Amino acid sequence: MGAPGALTRLAVLAAVLALAGCAQQPVASPGPSSSVTGSSAGPSTGSSTGPGGGGVVPPPMDPSLRAGCVASTEEATVRKNEPPAQICLVVGATLHVSSEPSPRGPWQPLSSSDSRILACTSVPGPEGTIDGTCRALRPGTAVLTTTTRQLRGDTRYAPDYLWQLTVRVVA
Repeated sequence: MGAPGALTRLAVLAAVLALAGCAQQPVASPGPSSSVTGSSAGPSTGSSTGPGGGGVVPPPMDPSLRAGCVASTEEATVRKNEPPAQICLVVGATLHVSSEPSPRGPWQPLSSSDSRILACTSVPGPEGTIDGTCRALRPGTAVLTTTTRQLRGDTRYAPDYLWQLTVRVVA
C-alpha cells in the first residue's frame, strides 16, 4: 500500500506544479480590442485578483500590437460609396473627419458606438458637409458613423447613406 500512496502524492504534486506554471503565462482574452493572440516570451508582469477582487490587471502591451497605429493625428474623409478601411489609434491620438459635400442630403453629426473609447464632436458645414474631431480615450474598438438624409418632399427626412469607420484604439 505504500507504493500506491506515494504515486498518488507524486501525481497530485505534479498537477499542482503544472497548474502553478500555467498561472504565470499571459492569456489573451477574445474581444473586440484583441486582434493578435498568443503568449509573450518571458514571464508575465501582470497580476490578477480572485473573484470579487476588482478584476484583472492586464500584462504590458506587446509593442507589435501598436504597429501601424497612429499616435498623433489621423485624417478621414467621409464619401458616399467609398467604405473606409479600419484605422488604429494610440490612446491620446486625434482623428479629424471631414466629408464630401452633400447639398441635397446633409451629413448628420458623427456618432461613436462607444464614447468611452472614442469621443467625437462635429459641426455641420457648408453644402451639407460635416467636420469633426474624435479623441482616442482608452483601448478598445468603436465604430464611427454618420448618415446623409434626403428631404423627401414633405419635410420628413429618411436615411439615405450610412458611412461607418471602425477605429481600434491601443494603449
